[in-house]
Amino acid sequence: MNDAAILSSRDVRVALVGCGRISRNHSEAIERVEGLRLVSVCDSEEALAQEAGGGTGVRSLTRLATTRAAVAIAS
Repeated sequence: MNDAAILSSRDVRVALVGCGRISRNHSEAIERVEGLRLVSVCDSEEALAQEAGGGTGVRSLTRLATTRAAVAIAS
């Protein structure tokens, strides 16, 4: 199996870091790209992270290290 076949056989897991005003645009863009899957959102302000992740069903986190781990283990 070549590298292209391996990459196309599973989604690329994405975390959105920073949930300010433009984050909704980024989240929607990620959803439109085949092969990308938003698995986590992160912001130092918990309310912003909750708002950004609430409608998407992804994990809302406030620490970057936790977010990196969530992306690594998402199935």
